[in-house]
Amino acid sequence: MGSDTDKDHSQVHKVLINSFYIDKYEVANILYNNFCKATGHRLPGFWCMDGFRYGPNFPNHPVVGVSWQDAAAYADWCGKHLPTEAEWEYATRGGLSNMNYPNGNTLDPSQGNYSKSALGGPIEVGSYSGNGFGLYDMQGNVVEWVWDYYDENYYSSSPMVNPWGPETARACELPCNPGRRLAFWPLLQQGLLSKCSSG
Repeated sequence: MGSDTDKDHSQVHKVLINSFYIDKYEVANILYNNFCKATGHRLPGFWCMDGFRYGPNFPNHPVVGVSWQDAAAYADWCGKHLPTEAEWEYATRGGLSNMNYPNGNTLDPSQGNYSKSALGGPIEVGSYSGNGFGLYDMQGNVVEWVWDYYDENYYSSSPMVNPWGPETARACELPCNPGRRLAFWPLLQQGLLSKCSSG
C-alpha cells in the first residue's frame, strides 16, 4: 500500500485486509436519485446543472457534489459502507503491485478521465475498461470518498491488519468534510461520489 512518489502516500508498506465486496461501477445519478426519493435525503447542490452532467438528464453519469455524510448515508441505505483507504487502494490496483496507476506506471488519457483527458467533466459510468478485478473507471472520472480520516503521517504508524485510518482528524486543505480523506489514489478529479463496500 502507498507510493513513494507522494509525501502523504509514503512509504510503501504491506497491509492485510479482510475480504470485502466493492461496487463494480461508480454510483450513478439515477441510483442516488432513487436513494433521495426513498429516504427524503436532500439532493446535491449541483443537481440539474447540465455543466456538471448531473441530475435526471444524465442518469448514467456519476453523482457529484455529495458530502462525506451524503456518501456514507447512501452506502448505509444500500447495506454497505464506504471503503477504507486500504480497501480502496487494493481495489483500485486490481491485482497490480508496485505500479502507480491501475493500468501501469503512467497515466494515459485513453484509460481514464482526468484533467489531461480534456473531456470537460464526468462521463458515463463504465466508460473505461475494467481493471484486473473487473472494476470500472478506477483511473479517474470523479473523486471518491473513503471512510478514513485524513492524516498525512498515518502511514508511518498505521496497523498492518485492516487499517481503518487515524482515530482523530486534521483539517483538510481542500474544501471537504474536515478530516475525512478523499480517495486520491490515483489522482484528483472533479466532483465527489462513492463506490460502496461491504465486508
